Amino acid sequence: EGKQQRELTMGQYNRNEFGVYMAVTERYKYIYSAPDNKEWLFDLQVDPEETHNFFNNPLYKDQAERMKRQLLEQLRADQCTTMIDGDDWKRYEPQQLPPERDALLLLQDPPASIPCIPGYERKFEVNQNDLFRIKF
Repeated sequence: EGKQQRELTMGQYNRNEFGVYMAVTERYKYIYSAPDNKEWLFDLQVDPEETHNFFNNPLYKDQAERMKRQLLEQLRADQCTTMIDGDDWKRYEPQQLPPERDALLLLQDPPASIPCIPGYERKFEVNQNDLFRIKF
């Protein structure tokens, strides 16, 4: 059997006010989402589906703080400090998505899927003869 080389694995998506930062052990997952200004701690043994946030649970306080501290220390060691303020995360104004449902889309939905998306349905007629036309 292989030996585990590290106890904590870390990840990051985006950065600063859009950053999501994560630390994971075999049992726990800690996440900080800057856009939401929210922290999560999941106990993967008790709740493998990650449906209960234990971050504010007093029984998990030490574990949450330990993982948060380790993540912040690693970011400092990697000289990624723009998202850190002292011994905590830098807090940003919560980010809001624009009200237009297509705003910020990189790609539009493929035309074939549009009739299936709520709010985008539209009536169209299909000529059945065109569906079975065979050309030789």
